Amino acid sequence: MALAPIDKPLIAHIIYRLDVGGLENGLVNIINRLPKDSYRHAIICLTDYTDFSQRIEPPVELIALHKKPGKDIGLYWRIFKTIRRLNPDILHTRNLATLESQLLAWLARVPYRIHGLHGWDVYDIKGENKRYQRLHRFIDFFVHRYIPLSNDLEEYLQHKIGVDSGKISKICNGVDTDRFYPRAPHPNLLPRGEKGQNSLSQTAQNQNPLSQTAQNQNPLSQTAQNQNPLSLWERARVRVRVTIIGTVGRLEIVKDQLNLVRAFILLLEANPQFKDKAKLMLVGDGALRPQLEQLLAQANLSSTAWFVGSSDEVPDLMRVMDIFVLPSKAEGISNTILEANGEALRKEHGYPVRLVVPGWEGNMWVKWLRRVEVMDQAVESREETSKYTDTLEDGTSRKWTWVMDAKSVVTSPSPQMPITDASP
Repeated sequence: MALAPIDKPLIAHIIYRLDVGGLENGLVNIINRLPKDSYRHAIICLTDYTDFSQRIEPPVELIALHKKPGKDIGLYWRIFKTIRRLNPDILHTRNLATLESQLLAWLARVPYRIHGLHGWDVYDIKGENKRYQRLHRFIDFFVHRYIPLSNDLEEYLQHKIGVDSGKISKICNGVDTDRFYPRAPHPNLLPRGEKGQNSLSQTAQNQNPLSQTAQNQNPLSQTAQNQNPLSLWERARVRVRVTIIGTVGRLEIVKDQLNLVRAFILLLEANPQFKDKAKLMLVGDGALRPQLEQLLAQANLSSTAWFVGSSDEVPDLMRVMDIFVLPSKAEGISNTILEANGEALRKEHGYPVRLVVPGWEGNMWVKWLRRVEVMDQAVESREETSKYTDTLEDGTSRKWTWVMDAKSVVTSPSPQMPITDASP
């Protein structure tokens, strides 16, 4: 594979493994969407890379360092040698697994070094591990710029690690609304493709999965799935009023699909009438799959679930779902929950441009934005002073409304007042 000319700045990205995942998808999008005539890229994988790398459009050097399980002291030497050989202009590491590479990049005299925080480590889902905090503080000296993807990660850097706010640029995840958009409002329409066409196979659409033959068997059985599972599930949802509960993510402990499957089993055990009306779709693959399949088999509910595996059809799969569930134990800002919403800014919400001011009250999130004026003090406007100034118990006033006190309490349902009506 021919690489780009060497007169362009080289960005070396270090990740744990290039496989299906939110972090990895973000990396691919960055490489594909940065100007191809302005940058070169190389990806250093501590372990290995998969066919997921084929989604990368420009020529990119892929390097697998084949990290051994557990401690692999030789890995540091391999990282250092690779950095020296590449001689990048920018080095971008991501998450805890690659953090120590910042020291090696400093030793290799890389001019500019960036570290991204995409989410919590599986062994530290609340950011409370003292050893990890000490490592961050030590490595901070070698990092020029941090890119956290959420408020929690930004606060972790500032308050627990002590990173200077001037070194932090928070960039939240975004959604490609050309691919992720709501399904057609008409209940009999199937999902459209990228150009407004139905992306499901024409053969499957011309068939009737709910014909007399199909009605005599489970339309979501393995036989039916082999015909075209995505099309059949959509038709089952529309015509038999099956409610499809779904999730998208790696089948790993931190994503906690175990909890979702257990909840699904409890739902059907408590409400047997739902067994033909509720189905579970799990998109993604990973180490938890055998355990998830075993749980469903033990409950005699294997036929109610579809393990999709890794898929390039995630937008279409999401449009088939009636309920999207994010069961993760910890996330920075989840890509999948944003993609599940998948809707551009509506006119009533401020289209075409709305100002987003994190940390400020909604009054500051100006709709239908036309111009921006920069001022060095608060604007004592009528709306701001009359509606966002709080009178306290001692008679003084608090401005502005930074603290939102509880305004209501849910009293029913509650442990003392459970729901007894099982109807949907």
